[in-house]
Amino acid sequence: MLTYIKTWIEKWVELLLKEAEKNTPEDTYKLQEGNKKQPIRQQGDIISWWLINETEYAPYVEYGVSRKKYNYYKWGGRRAGWSPFYSWVGARMYSKAQFENEKEVKRIIEGEINKFIRQLNK
Repeated sequence: MLTYIKTWIEKWVELLLKEAEKNTPEDTYKLQEGNKKQPIRQQGDIISWWLINETEYAPYVEYGVSRKKYNYYKWGGRRAGWSPFYSWVGARMYSKAQFENEKEVKRIIEGEINKFIRQLNK
């Protein structure tokens, strides 16, 4: 069972990392390259994982620095005169990825649970 749970978590982490990268501003690519996943860890009955970005200014981009709205651009966007892809207090790279993918995560987990149950019934 534990192997299955780790597989489900790995699929979820991959989905969230991909979405976080989609939500990350790319003015220099440094911030996007900083998006990483840490290996799944197990300590007793607790399984944990983390998506991290150790770029020194990542927390400021995620949460904002004041109540002022900022415009966030993809690569070359501001210089090319493009519209921002997101405008708010903080880019919410990780928060949006988690919130916007709840249904997909539930679908993945339900599918994996059903697969596990079918294998038990063989």
